[in-house]
Amino acid sequence: MRKTFTIETPDQLKALSDSKRLELVKLLVEQPLTAAQLADAVGRDKSQLYYHLNELQAHELIQVVETRQKGNLIEKVYRATAGFYALDRRLLQNEHGMEMMSVSANSILDSAAAEVNRLANSEMSTEEIEAKLLHFHRLIRIPQSRRKEFGERISALLEEFSMGEINGNTNKQDLYTWTLLLCPRPE
Repeated sequence: MRKTFTIETPDQLKALSDSKRLELVKLLVEQPLTAAQLADAVGRDKSQLYYHLNELQAHELIQVVETRQKGNLIEKVYRATAGFYALDRRLLQNEHGMEMMSVSANSILDSAAAEVNRLANSEMSTEEIEAKLLHFHRLIRIPQSRRKEFGERISALLEEFSMGEINGNTNKQDLYTWTLLLCPRPE
């Protein structure tokens, strides 16, 4: 699995902007899974996932890493193409750029809401959830001259705590979903 995959085409962005597909990719970043395992994880019938898996694979966002003979059928094991997906900013510079950004942001927020709902419906006690859940909502001011620095520092923090950095650690690790959307507010 590559470290970073850059989304370079409108079709790739559209494929990943569906909240169901984004959910599948997030699971496949964690570990390789079959359609049946993915269906169990997201609470859907596996027949509902094949279309989404084919779309993700067609746009190189996931890949088949193994095939297994299971009776008369061939079972595929899927994996995310990368641990991190970055958006090529040039995608936002065409006539549909802001529309694409809006669809993408809505998908990301829907996916974050699904994570919170999954947590709320889990077997964890309220006390356990409150002890582990980190949530922030703030208005911040970032001078234009420091925007790049802000992005670099957030990227460095994410890199420090990324999957690649902590896999060798034998201590118990909680897996977190990080959703950050910085959106300038019109004054």
